[in-house]
Amino acid sequence: MAMALLDGGLAPSRIHIDAIDISTRAIAWAEQGTYGKNSFRAKDLSFRDRYFEAAERGYRLSDGVRQQVHFRHGNLLSAGWLHGAHGYDVIFCRNVLIYFDRVTQRRAIEVLGRLLTASGLLFVGPSETGLLLDHEFASAGIPLAFAFRRAGNSPPQLRSRRRTVPAVVTKPVHPAPCKPAAIARPQPKPMPAETAIAGTEHWIEQARDLANQGKLVDALQCCEQNLRRQPASADTFHLIGLLHDAAGRVREAAEHYRKALYLDPQHPEALVHLAVVLQKQGDARGAERLLERANRQLSPGERKGSG
Repeated sequence: MAMALLDGGLAPSRIHIDAIDISTRAIAWAEQGTYGKNSFRAKDLSFRDRYFEAAERGYRLSDGVRQQVHFRHGNLLSAGWLHGAHGYDVIFCRNVLIYFDRVTQRRAIEVLGRLLTASGLLFVGPSETGLLLDHEFASAGIPLAFAFRRAGNSPPQLRSRRRTVPAVVTKPVHPAPCKPAAIARPQPKPMPAETAIAGTEHWIEQARDLANQGKLVDALQCCEQNLRRQPASADTFHLIGLLHDAAGRVREAAEHYRKALYLDPQHPEALVHLAVVLQKQGDARGAERLLERANRQLSPGERKGSG
């Protein structure tokens, strides 16, 4: 976030980011600002040259970026948490609410709403959009983002300003075309298991990149095309479910989450996202059972990291 704001031309004195977590261990690790080489898989790595320095275990964020982020320990559900704090212009709380029951979700959303400025934006995960709409939030109408503001609050009038630093631009990724064969061809020899797994991981990453750019249709086409080429996996069906979920097709999303759980009954993400769908459909007991199963699969550290 700090890098994006600096690239957008904001002076460091105008940037203040609070990074809050319930885990002091997670905060201590994040404060180091060190990332392994696997964290840099984009084609355009010019941002790494601007904002990182080579370190023993990979790359470390420069002090100029780290100084913009203030790490704090906190519990979203604690009584009076951040009471009296000045409102935030933007809050990111992605894939946290889905782990709570309905009562806790309501409490958390009330706190987040209290912490926003009148025109502030709340960003959530794709499967949490329905929760915000049910609690007096309205979509901000920003393309490629799951952003909401409190209902009745109009967006601020922004003046265009000239960038002092060019933004990082990455080339869009398009799914590989899949044309039907004109003539029958002999069946190819089965790929080694390692090759098949590597191929699956590649196109799933491609589909996720498309989804993150807001290209849900392209991402879904990528999934469906490659699903015809390679054996189905729980991760494949879970991703397809997420894409349907983000597009508001709840029934199709539930169908694919269930397919993921058929192949992997302990798939934690599919368990959680199907639980959210069941909550939307009024099946609170079914959702509670799925969340209990998901919590048994995730260690305390992993549950924290999912948010």
